Amino acid sequence: MDELNYLVLNYNIPSHITEDVLRRVTDWIASGGNEADSYIMQQVRYIKRYLKATNQI
Repeated sequence: MDELNYLVLNYNIPSHITEDVLRRVTDWIASGGNEADSYIMQQVRYIKRYLKATNQI
């Protein structure tokens, strides 16, 4: 979660992407998942792919 928060706060990510990822993470945790699950890292990888595609990292 720390890495996800860092990326969202420090890079120019469109609000629709940020909102989608945060909603997915919130739903995951509300359904019994936890912050250390691989699903959370999948969301981090999604954000990183966006940042690479837009030459931000």
